[in-house]
Amino acid sequence: NAILGMAQLLELESPTEKQLDRLRRIEDASAHLLDIVNDILDLAKIEAGTVAVHSEPFNVAKVIEQSTALLADKARIKRLTLHSTTDDSVPQHLVGDARRIEQILVNFLSNAIKFTHQGKVSVQASCLQAPAGRLVLRMEVSDTGIGIAPEQLDSLFMPFRQLDHGNARRYGGTGLGLAISRQLARAMDGDCGVRSKVGQGSTFWFAVQVDLGTPPVVPTIKSTELKPDDALR
Repeated sequence: NAILGMAQLLELESPTEKQLDRLRRIEDASAHLLDIVNDILDLAKIEAGTVAVHSEPFNVAKVIEQSTALLADKARIKRLTLHSTTDDSVPQHLVGDARRIEQILVNFLSNAIKFTHQGKVSVQASCLQAPAGRLVLRMEVSDTGIGIAPEQLDSLFMPFRQLDHGNARRYGGTGLGLAISRQLARAMDGDCGVRSKVGQGSTFWFAVQVDLGTPPVVPTIKSTELKPDDALR
């Protein structure tokens, strides 16, 4: 964070074009390093059993909107279409850990964009009934990317596992994102999975249990009519 902050301050000091290019490379490398540190910390918390799941009211459409907005520029640079659909089965008001749900979704979207060179990336949200009156929120991220070989599917959600070494060097990453996503989904009484065909794309899904929320209470303002004489008193 300190490196990122200082680099951004230097950008405000009218650097030359060459210096600006180097500063932006520093920012990109620092942001990547920060992601690695955060992934390792998340994994350590999960293994220590200290990841807490919080419940708060949230709206699925808003979570999807925020997640896609974070990655819209990356999709635009690669000229990919970023599309989302929320099924009618999804209530407008739910209660669950929106931050963790968004974390999983952003991870899936980031991977989809990374491994897709043309076509589209889409998000589909739906809801099913769960035991004890709860709901299962299911979200799928589909792409038209390179796809994954069948023998590699089982190991994708294991820590530090990636695609074959050639792709790992080409696309980068730590191999922690999917493992963290599965553990977060399981902490919310759910799970993750994937369907894929080489050369045809992949669909990563996760399902978590949430509760039905209630619409927020809008306070009513009681208006009273004042007579001219009352207003002067």
